[in-house]
Amino acid sequence: MDSSAPFEKLRDLRDKYPGDELTQNYALTTQIPRRIRMDRRRMKLDFNRDIDEFALDAAIVVARHLLAALADQHRQIKSDNPLARMLWADLSDPEGYEGQEKARMAILKSFRENPKVASISFYALMESDEMLEILWGLPAFQLWHPTVMAKREGSQNWDKANIKNPAVLKKKALIVYDGSGDLGEHISKSFGVFLNGDVVQHWTSNEPVGLRVFYTNTARTAEPKKWRDLREIWVKSHGVKEVEDENGRVTRRYDQTGGPPKRYILLATVYLGAWKGETDRIRLYGADGGYVMLPRDALPYAGIEWSLGNSGDKYLLYYRLATLAPPAGGPGLEFVVHPKSVTQKIARMKAAATMKPEAQAQPETTVPELCTANAGLPLALRTTAPSTSAQPTARGGEYGKYQ
Repeated sequence: MDSSAPFEKLRDLRDKYPGDELTQNYALTTQIPRRIRMDRRRMKLDFNRDIDEFALDAAIVVARHLLAALADQHRQIKSDNPLARMLWADLSDPEGYEGQEKARMAILKSFRENPKVASISFYALMESDEMLEILWGLPAFQLWHPTVMAKREGSQNWDKANIKNPAVLKKKALIVYDGSGDLGEHISKSFGVFLNGDVVQHWTSNEPVGLRVFYTNTARTAEPKKWRDLREIWVKSHGVKEVEDENGRVTRRYDQTGGPPKRYILLATVYLGAWKGETDRIRLYGADGGYVMLPRDALPYAGIEWSLGNSGDKYLLYYRLATLAPPAGGPGLEFVVHPKSVTQKIARMKAAATMKPEAQAQPETTVPELCTANAGLPLALRTTAPSTSAQPTARGGEYGKYQ
């Protein structure tokens, strides 16, 4: 992605509010990209272009909310390309509106020319190499602790394992979930002690601030997992704890109970409409788990026309480590209906065909089944989410080797 494009008028929030984390957070979570059109009379309706831009705007909004969940010292990313610039840009500054348009067009151009991206969608953008480097590479979003301990079976001596390709762990941190069982327990299965051949490996949670989940709702269960089932989850870290040995000496040993669970709450849910030729749509939640009503300009990629957990649909779920106690009045609502005037606007937008009729929907993409070939590795390393390209990502022995 071209980093030399002139976006000098696209002001950085960190420069506008230096050291003011709360004000930065407010801007990150209330501002959305502005759409401008120079001489719109000369423009023709381009459904695919609008869908691409809506997906990009939705990805920018969710990524900014994820950054706002991090403490200031843990969210410092380099603004050396248009995508990174948009994540930290002051989107409310009129002098930067043209810079926003240039940055967004540069981002879309880069993805359209990328042979690894089959088509532009929210999923393709959020799981792209660029986002893996910019956002998911932050330590606060890394699923596993960077140190993996290993030993030969029967040995008492633990040593640090050699991870051949640490970068692949960023991609594998996307949890694949089909709705079977409890999601928190499902994620917890990616941590603990595993026997891989004759080598025992201890993978522990990094206790990340954010988790990301690809939810397909394909399990044959009596009741599909809905928002009420997924709004909060509890994840065990499977770390070590201090215990006294038989001689009274304090030592650190693996906690076989998994340790006390950490509570995570939904930060965002995303309906992946692109799988069916529809618009991707986002829904956001605050630090208390309450529904966040986005500005009206976000209606093309937000809205209330969908609910989490519909059979056959696909979703991305983003969780944040809970920092507040559950609200006294209960969990709240999955979404809140807009005032009547806004509801009428939604109806007009639907009539403009942002959602395809059922008869025109594309065939559903096959969801990869769980891979059991590497049964000696943590669960998340044995599951594969769809690739952003036409060809699936090849799997190899890149997850760790004992030396």
